[in-house]
Amino acid sequence: MDFVSFFDELVKLGAISDEEAETALKRYQSLKESRPDVEQVTRYSLLGGAVAPIMHVAGNLIKGEGMKGVVSVAPQYQNKGRGALLRGMGRSLGASAVTGAVGMGLVPIVRHWMDTNAERSKLKEYLREHGYVQGGHVLSPGQAGF
Repeated sequence: MDFVSFFDELVKLGAISDEEAETALKRYQSLKESRPDVEQVTRYSLLGGAVAPIMHVAGNLIKGEGMKGVVSVAPQYQNKGRGALLRGMGRSLGASAVTGAVGMGLVPIVRHWMDTNAERSKLKEYLREHGYVQGGHVLSPGQAGF
């Protein structure tokens, strides 16, 4: 098999079929209609805010730091008495909760954006493969010669 034939076969393997394009279009339309709502973002944020401090403590226990590791990031609270130690632990766990809430709250938004862009890219590639895109512009079937 010569190089050109090999390359042609390789291109065919990477081509997007009509069925894949139809599935991508349906998924894209579904994603456009079902953006993450405020309730979903709130639920994820609450989940992240609750779980992140637990993960923080568990990570410190696994590292062998115990609860001391929770305040190790704030040395000004160490050796200052029980009240200062508790304030430091509260601040450290509070910071973990805020980080978890923000991170998890962004998950549905980022996931929706990434999925939408992936389906849009697949559709654009399909149109490009079938001659409906020329110079970055989408052509109608009449303009594309179909």
